[in-house]
Amino acid sequence: MSNNTVRKEIVPDIQINIDYFLSARETQPNGCIHWLGGKHKQGYGMYGYKRISTQKSSMNVVHRLIMMIKLGRELVKGEEVIHICKNPVCINSNHLLLGDLDARIRYTKGKYKYTDEETVWIVTASIKDIAIKYHLTHPKAQWVKTNRRSYFIKRNVAIW
Repeated sequence: MSNNTVRKEIVPDIQINIDYFLSARETQPNGCIHWLGGKHKQGYGMYGYKRISTQKSSMNVVHRLIMMIKLGRELVKGEEVIHICKNPVCINSNHLLLGDLDARIRYTKGKYKYTDEETVWIVTASIKDIAIKYHLTHPKAQWVKTNRRSYFIKRNVAIW
């Protein structure tokens, strides 16, 4: 690395090459921002950084670094970053959620399993709001709304 490289502390104790970090991405028409740098064998973007306190270099998946920047802190054990767009190369912070392993599994195992609280919100929300919150097309949001309403009717639960 040359002496001209601009390194920036992104969260306490983590420093990155900001010029490369900002240039190795490309915005897609669907809103995803694809990482163009190195990739993990599972398709996730990878990036090297330096820990300031120890001066040791480390590697991490880029979406975790993006979440650290968003939160202004390191992630702790048990915190998972979830791609709600289900696109492993996406680093758009608006497409990333912080959750635990159970939440990540709900999002990554095909059909998303909505909690009862989310289901109540879906039944009462507009299709446009559902599409925005869950990054869905209008027809898919309409399908989710219809099926969540059926879910409550089948369970004979009053939500109004």
